Amino acid sequence: MVSPELADVRSTIIIRLRARPDGAIPLVASYDVREKVWNPPMPLLFQRDIGSEHRAFTPTAIRKLLINALAATSLTNLAGEAQTRSSNASPHI
Repeated sequence: MVSPELADVRSTIIIRLRARPDGAIPLVASYDVREKVWNPPMPLLFQRDIGSEHRAFTPTAIRKLLINALAATSLTNLAGEAQTRSSNASPHI
């Protein structure tokens, strides 16, 4: 089950990716840093245009974007300190 908020975010990402004339999500190859191999082109949700190419966001880039987004919310924990990450967040992101 997916929350309505998460479903809305996911649909927004897909709509932005499908802004191409054919409406398809671009296929991009991505590098798996743990396996040290290139994955075949796939319709990844986290991708960006660099020049005329579509490239996948790296896990590090996604982590930094999430950290910056969390910092911009000014959320605090019960002690009143700035929330830096969820207590159930994976340390392997």
